[in-house]
Formats: sequence, C-alpha cells, structure tokens
Amino acid sequence: MFYIRRIRIKAEETIIDKRCFLMYFFFLTLLLFFANPSLAEDKDDFTLAKKLMNEGLYEIAYDEFIEFAEKNSDSPDVPEAYYFAYDCLFLQGKYTDALSSFKKFIHLFPLSSFTPFVQERMGELYLKLKDYEKAKETFERFIKIYPENEKAEDALFWLGETYYNLKEYEKARYYYNLCIERYPKGRFYDYSLFSLGFSYRDEKKFNEAVRFFKILIDSFPNSSLVEDAFVSIGEIAFEEGSFDSSLAVLNNYRENYPKGKLYEKSLFYTGRVYMKKGKGDLAIEIFEQIIKKFPDSKYKNPALYYIGWTYLERRKFEKALQYFRMVERRSKLYYPSFYWSGIILERQGKKQEAVEQFQNLASIKEAGGYRNDAIYELARIAYESKKTERADSLIYVLEGTNRKWKAMLLKANSRFERKQYQEAIEIYKQILTEEKNGVRKDAIYRLASSLFKIEDYKKAEEYFNIYLTNYQDGEDRKEAMLLFAECAYKLKRWKDALARYRNVKTNFPETREAKLALMGEGWTLSKLGRDKEAYAILKKVKGVEGEKKDYLTLGDAAYNAGRFSEAISNYKKATKEKGTREVSLFKLGNTYYRIKRYRDAIKTYEEMLKDFSMGDLADNAYFKKGEALRKLADYQGSSHTMESLRKLYPSSEYVGRSYSLSGDNYFDIGDFDNARLHYQKMVEMLKLPADTAAVVPINGIMKCIQRKDGVKRAAEFADTYIARFEGTYLSERITLLKADMFYYSGKIKEAEEEYGKIEHEKLKPLALYYQARSLKSLKRNDGAEKKLREIIDEFPRSRMVSKAVLLLGKVLFEAKKYSESLEFLEKTKEPKTDEDFEIVFIKGEVYLKLNYKEKAIETFEEVRDAAEGKWKGKALLRLGNIMLDDGKLSQALSLYEQAEKTGESEIIPEAYFMKGKVLEKQGNDKEALKTFLKIKYNLPNSPFTTKAIYEAAETALKMGKKQDALSLYKEVIERNDDKTLTIRAKDRLKTINP
Repeated sequence: MFYIRRIRIKAEETIIDKRCFLMYFFFLTLLLFFANPSLAEDKDDFTLAKKLMNEGLYEIAYDEFIEFAEKNSDSPDVPEAYYFAYDCLFLQGKYTDALSSFKKFIHLFPLSSFTPFVQERMGELYLKLKDYEKAKETFERFIKIYPENEKAEDALFWLGETYYNLKEYEKARYYYNLCIERYPKGRFYDYSLFSLGFSYRDEKKFNEAVRFFKILIDSFPNSSLVEDAFVSIGEIAFEEGSFDSSLAVLNNYRENYPKGKLYEKSLFYTGRVYMKKGKGDLAIEIFEQIIKKFPDSKYKNPALYYIGWTYLERRKFEKALQYFRMVERRSKLYYPSFYWSGIILERQGKKQEAVEQFQNLASIKEAGGYRNDAIYELARIAYESKKTERADSLIYVLEGTNRKWKAMLLKANSRFERKQYQEAIEIYKQILTEEKNGVRKDAIYRLASSLFKIEDYKKAEEYFNIYLTNYQDGEDRKEAMLLFAECAYKLKRWKDALARYRNVKTNFPETREAKLALMGEGWTLSKLGRDKEAYAILKKVKGVEGEKKDYLTLGDAAYNAGRFSEAISNYKKATKEKGTREVSLFKLGNTYYRIKRYRDAIKTYEEMLKDFSMGDLADNAYFKKGEALRKLADYQGSSHTMESLRKLYPSSEYVGRSYSLSGDNYFDIGDFDNARLHYQKMVEMLKLPADTAAVVPINGIMKCIQRKDGVKRAAEFADTYIARFEGTYLSERITLLKADMFYYSGKIKEAEEEYGKIEHEKLKPLALYYQARSLKSLKRNDGAEKKLREIIDEFPRSRMVSKAVLLLGKVLFEAKKYSESLEFLEKTKEPKTDEDFEIVFIKGEVYLKLNYKEKAIETFEEVRDAAEGKWKGKALLRLGNIMLDDGKLSQALSLYEQAEKTGESEIIPEAYFMKGKVLEKQGNDKEALKTFLKIKYNLPNSPFTTKAIYEAAETALKMGKKQDALSLYKEVIERNDDKTLTIRAKDRLKTINP
C-alpha cells in the first residue's frame, strides 16, 4: 500500500513537526538575542535552516543544520539541529544514511527530548528499507516505552503498516483499529480506515473492504484518500465480476471529480468493464479518450494495447496492427504488442514480414517470455515451410515439445524407460481417469507393465486382464498375453501359466512372443514335474538356436526372466549374426542399462550407432544413450546427445521425449526458464480441458515458478487454469496440485482451504485425507475426524481408506478417545516409514492409557528394534519411563543412555534429563547434579533446560550447596518460561531466605 500512502508521506515530508519547539524557542530566541548578539546571529541561521526544510530544500537545510551544530557545540539547540539534519536525509529518501545517523544521535543524546522522535522515525526507516522484523520491534518498543508520546499515533499506524507488509492482516487491522480508537481526531484516522479497507481487499474479503472505504468517504469527504477509496470500490466490483456496479461507481467518480487525480485510471477501468461486457465499441471509445486527453498518462499504452486486442478479436488486422505498433517501448506491453503484430502479419499472409518481426523480438533479451514465444513461432513457421533443420535448432533453444505427443503418457513412458516405475504408475493411474479410449488403452497396458517391473504381479495380472478383455485389437496384445502368462508363472500358478503360454502360441504363431511362450511352456512343465515334456520343448527351442534370431530370442527370454547375465551372453552371440546385429546391440545396451552398467550401455549404443547410423533403432539408441549419460549426472553430454537426435532424426517419435529429457536436465541444473518452456509446449499441444494429461506439465511449470519466484506466483499461475476451466475435472486436478504445493511448502491453512474445494468423486478421497491432515496440523482435530470418517463411510473402496483409518486412530488418541482409537491403530501393518512408526508409537501410548502395560512394552520394543533416529529415540525414552515407574532404575538408566546415543536433537535433552532423575533416585546426587548442569550449559534453549536447572537447584540444596542452589532458583525465575517451576522456585527462595 505504499504507492497510495505516498500522498500522506508527501504531506508529512513538507511540514516540520513544530510541536516540540514552537513557544519554547520563540521566547528562548528572544532572550538570547538580547543577551548575546552573535548568538542571535547563529539563531537566525538555525531559523533559516528550518525554513529551508519547510520549503523542501532538504539538501541545503541539512548543510545548515550540521554547520549550526558544529559551530555551536555548547548550544542547547544542538540535539534539535542534528535531529532535523538527519530528518532531512530521511525526507530526501536517503534511508540508509538516515538510519545510521539516527543511531549515532541516540548514542550521543540518549536523554534528549528528541530521542523518542528519533526512535519512531527509525521504525519508519526500517519499514522503508523493508526490514519488517526490525520495524516491528522498533514500533512495539516505542509504544511500550512512550505510550503517551505525541508520536505514539504514528507508531501505531506504521506498526499496522508493518504487519500489512508481512501479510499478517489480522494483526495489521488490530493496530489500525487501535489507532482509530485512541486517536479519534488523529492525523491517521482516515489513513487507518483506508488501510483497513485495503487489507480486506488483499484477502479478497470485498464486502468488508467496501464498508471501510465507504466509511472513509462519508466521514472524511475532504481527505486526500477519498478519491482512492472511490476508485478502489469500482476496482473491487470489477474484480468480483459485478460489471454494472463497477461502471456505476467509476462514472459517479468522474462526475464528482471531473479533475480528479485518478480520472484517467477510472476511464481505463471503465474501458475494461466494457470489454468484459462485450461492448467493444464503447471500450474503444473510452480508451481513445485516454490516448487523446491524457497523452502522458501511464494508462495510455495499456489503452493502445486493449484497442489493438479488440480489433484483433474482430479480425480487423490492419487496425489492430496500427494500435499495437503505437505502444511505446518503455511500456511493459511493448513486447506483447510486438508479438501480436507478428501474428497479425502472418494472418494477413505477409509471412516474410512476420518472420522478420519475430526475429527482431527473438533478438531482444529483455523481452522475457515473449522472446521465447517469438522463437516458438519462428520454429512453427519453419516446420510449415519444411525447413526442418532451422526448426530443430530453434526448438533446441527453447527445449520445446513435439505437438504430436500426449504429454502425460509421454512423461509416464519416460519414467518407465528410466526405471522410475513408481512415479510412472502414479501418472498412468491418473490417465485412467480419462475416458478417451486411445489414451486409456495405452495407459492400462503400460500400468500393467510397470507393476510387473516392480514385481507386483498380482496387480499387474489384474490390469493385463482388463487390457486383454476390453481391447481385442490392442497394438500390444501379444506382448500383454505373454506378460499375462508370466504373471501366473511368477505367482507360481503353474497350470494358469501353462494355459496362457499355449494361448500366446495359438494366437500369435511365428512371432517372437510365440518363441518366448514356447520357452515359458518348457519352464512351466518342468515346475509341474513333467520333465519329459519339458525336455522335448526346451530341446526344440535349443534346436531353433541355429537360425538367425534364436540367440536374440533366448536373450529376450533370459532378460524377461531377470537372468541378465544369460541375456548378455545370448545378445553378444546374436550380434555376430548380420541379420540380428543391430537389434542385438541395442538390446545388449538396454540390458547393461537395466543392471546399471551405464558406461557399458553407452559404449554399446555408440557401437550400434557407428554401424547403423540410419538404422531403424538409431534414434532410440540416441535416446537411451542420453538417458544413460543423465544417470551418470553428465547433464551436458545428455543434452548434447538429445540435440544430435533432433538434428539427425527430425521426424523421429523420440523427438518429443528428447525435449522432455533435456527439460529434466535443465530443471536439475536450476535453469528453470528453459525447463518451464518444455512443460508449456506440452500444454499447448493438448486439447483442454478434455485432455487431462495437461496436469503433468502444468505441475512442472508450477514447480519451476515456485523454485524461481516463490509459492505465491506459482499459485497465481495455477489459478489462471483453475478459473479458465472451472467446473471440469482438469480444474479440480490443478486445484489439488495447488493444495499439495501449499501443503508441502508449510502453508497449511491455505492448503486446507484448497483441499476443501475438491468435489470430483475420483479426487475427493485423496483431498479429504490431506484436508484432514491439514486440519490436524492446525489443531482442529474435530474437523479432521469428520473428514476421515467421511472417507471411510462414503468411499469404502478407495485406496485412501487404509490411510484414513490409521490417521483417524491417531486423531482419536489425541482426543483421548483411547478405546475407539485402538480399533483403528491395531490395523497397522509392519511399520516401514516414519509415519508408520509414529502410529505404532501412539498405539503403545494407548495401551498404557488403557493399563495394558505388557502390550505397551511389546509395542515400544517393536519400534525400538525396527526404527532409526527420532522414533527409535522416542521408544527408548518411553521404555525408560516405564522402567523408572516400576523402580527398575538400572534398566531405565541403560535405556536413557541408548536414547542419548541416537544423536537426535529432539531426543537428547529429555534423555539427559531423565538420566539425571534416575541418578537422583539412585542416590548418586553428584552425578545427577553434573547431568542436569550439562543440559544448562550444552543445551541452553531446549524444552528441558528450565526443568534441569530447577532439578539442579534441588539437588544442590540437598547436597548443602545453599548459595549455588539460590543462584539456580533465581535463574529459573529469570527464565520464567515454566510458570509452575517459577512459582516453586519463588517459594523455595522464601523458605531459604524467609
């Protein structure tokens, strides 16, 4: 709000605060004049300096004040002269110099009557310098020390402004209201009203904002802020979509203030309202008024731009071009105007002029995103003109995407190829929510294959069955049938496997899959104990090995069975055959890649590319080589390889994936601009909102923006898509991404609100679960319990039910509903993650609460033995406490010492403290005292420090060290961070020194 507050600041800066010296200095000057003529002359200089300051001649005034102070070092006016001199620095905007000077003033004149003014002004300086924490501290200290000072009103208002800038709006409003209540006729009353309105506007609480703006208008009709309040009400109506209301307010403003300072701004918003209402002619008429009547206005260039845009929408290209070209270079809208001019030239059929326009824009680094858009358009035109190499080089600059690819499926497939199967599985599952058969079909097959890779054969079998049942003409049907058979084999269902292998042979004879199925049939018969039949089949397979592709087939079989050494051996043999050399080298490279022998993989791919640079698999080999280089963290080499792929094979199906891989490289090295370009191109090629694959690249863009510009900007980007496709699955999916971003950024309140907006049936359970987690973090356990029960009751088949059950158990425990919580907590499986260990730990706590001590001990021991770090330490502490309660002091001491050795900062203070308590109970007061004092000196800010100091005092008193005990009790009182111990320490002091 500083841009509005300049009105107040300017007024304040042109008037010296005369309150401190008006009458006093008049009489003093008169007396001194008659007493000492030379001194009277100096006083004239002092008076001159004040006049100069009043007139805004701050530089000269500064010199005069300093000269006066230096010449008259014994004068009582010296502090005042320095105060005004340093204030001149403030009024000149030399904030850093002013701050250091005011600090010097406080050091030189700590008891001066001007010192409070200096301290308040220092708060304003910190605010100007955006050191909000220092500003807050300074204003709060001022209000506490000088509550009746005339500058207290200033401090209250500026403290509100400080909290506003920290986006702590509730606290800001507290101080604005306090300023109004304490100073009903104060100088900041109207400013506080305006700030209240503006803070509500920032939080989009528009009704409250408008209420305060109206109070300001009605109560202070002569305030310099009335016009701002008027126009703000019009802007709020515009933001709410109440265009008629906005129009009425803005028109009313211009009637009341025909020469108002915001006249052209109101015109500009009026034009935008007409645009929103679809009244282009009226919008153009309003914008033309701005251009003609206010040629120097900051709204002139936006007006030109919007006129150009209106004509562009009407396909009146010549008129649109005319206005876009009138936008001045100094304007932020110059580059978008430049870009749209190029688009218009192309639509007019002036392709060469369009190319020149885009080339010019592409050469301007300052053009930012529009420079990249221009490069993209040049690439598009080059492709259309069949200038493939030119297009490839431009796309390389942008690291864009091929529009032929479906982004989400592409990203999932790339994760699959990089063996990042879990991430691939999540994306494939998202794709399955899309009903388009083409995307869904491929996703089901790939999902099944990914599950097979992670050895979840049961789930893989389920999805292969869906694919084979629903897609009789699926391109990957024979591969799916073979893997369907392999699932049964892996699950040791030999009869099912045998039937399925034979089914592959029957449906796809004379194929690679049939040969692999034949081998599988032989292995399965062997498992069934049918050795003669198995031998006959395996002999037949072996007999085929003499033919050209037999070693290749055996290599494939070995690879699919996870027998990688055998696969490598067979593929090497196959490379010696001319007809199979290319594919065998490729598969040999893939096998090395699979077992993480990346350098061998790269060497093999290079050998293949040397011999078969134009072969069918060359582009694939380039891509795999790039992936292998990336695995070795050779991001430059990986990107260079992708560049070669695009240059040599411009029509390859791997071009799109190569852009994605290069984009990942850029993201990993922190070049988020280039990474973002890739994701944006993916979005642009999709049909929105139907193609929900866009969720993945949109998420990528959000991550880039978050890493570069912060969470707020990323959220604003997400909001554009959420609003654009409101009511669709895509909109809700992006809302979920936004909520996740807030959640993992620690903005829990915002996350909870976003999760609460999700209504789509497929997303609702997940959203409810994380909404519950957010509510729990916000200490709103009742709300969390309600959301978790909703998942369990309304979505019983959701995969989130198991997680909801466990979290509900935790919530019920915290609500002291122990028996009910145990019902859910006992469903915990073998713990693996920190979250699992936390739940098991809570289960142990519940057993204790219900007096099931043996079960509690057993549970804590389970955590101790299986966990590491924090939860191991917590379990050891809890077991130690149980032993301590049972009087098993040696066991308790041993457990606390083990907890201490976990090295966890959260555990060590409590472990030391409890160790001291055990030593105390063992009668080893000396060691107990030493242990408590170690906490005092080594862990001075831990939650157990005050407790340790108190226990040290008790032990010292018990040992007869009365003076030491007194000192320690006093320290407990001085720390005053544990009320109970503070009271006890005071009582002890009274007892020791009655």
